Amino acid sequence: MIPLIDYLQLGILPNSHDEARKIRIKAPSYALINGELYRKGFTTPWLRCVDEAKGKEALQEENAGQAGAHEGARALTRKVLWMGIYWPTAHQDATELTRACKECQVFSQVQANSHAPLSNISSPWPFYQWGIYIVGPFPKAPGRLKYMVVAVDYFTKWIEAEPLRHIIKFV
Repeated sequence: MIPLIDYLQLGILPNSHDEARKIRIKAPSYALINGELYRKGFTTPWLRCVDEAKGKEALQEENAGQAGAHEGARALTRKVLWMGIYWPTAHQDATELTRACKECQVFSQVQANSHAPLSNISSPWPFYQWGIYIVGPFPKAPGRLKYMVVAVDYFTKWIEAEPLRHIIKFV
């Protein structure tokens, strides 16, 4: 932030061509107001730029304070930005904080991703392709029925099931 302040206040650019170019590109989004650096927000009012330590303190207060809801990194970052403060690593710091916070982990949503990649099974018309599965053994099934054969039509999702006493394996 210091080179950006130097550029906005005094017009001084770093010696490195790449760094000077980055500052010239970033400069229109920032302004010095009463000696403090502010950043224009896209959907928010001017955001006061703070150092990383003050930003992390604001994150801690918002996460575990009186109204702390342990909602997650994106919501936490959004709340801090709506408080009117900004620092470049806000979202990264919020992610680290929520990963280290026990309450955030306990109350976080369970991800609904499958353990194995899903594959489509396409069938052009009903009863063209079936899946046949043997399920069991079941404990203490009535009438000594321990297994079940289940057949599923892939097009209509029609299910047929029949109980079995035993299974004979043909080699």
